[in-house]
Amino acid sequence: MSLIFTPKIAASYDSIKPLKVKVPAVAVSTAIKTAFSFGSGRLAPVVKRVDREAMLWNDADLQKLIKLRAIGITFTVCAKHFNRSAAACGSVINTRNLYKDISKRREILMNEALA
Repeated sequence: MSLIFTPKIAASYDSIKPLKVKVPAVAVSTAIKTAFSFGSGRLAPVVKRVDREAMLWNDADLQKLIKLRAIGITFTVCAKHFNRSAAACGSVINTRNLYKDISKRREILMNEALA
């Protein structure tokens, strides 16, 4: 056993420098673009999505919807009147928070009926 310390660290690291390797250029193909699908675990063609046309609610339709809901008409009957889905009628009430307006209109109708 030696009492003299000999370091194991090299004086220079020139011997372990990586070699410069040229990477060949990748050819761009004109084939159908594919992407990895995490659902199926396979490559699938990229499908372009087109947004649906938005049918906006105007103020007159909103007031009619409030009146119909105040007298207790269901969403499916309201949807037939506006040529929309029942979910569309429910979601516009939810997103615009029309519950207070419907309650006020219902109170007015009840007071008119009882007076």
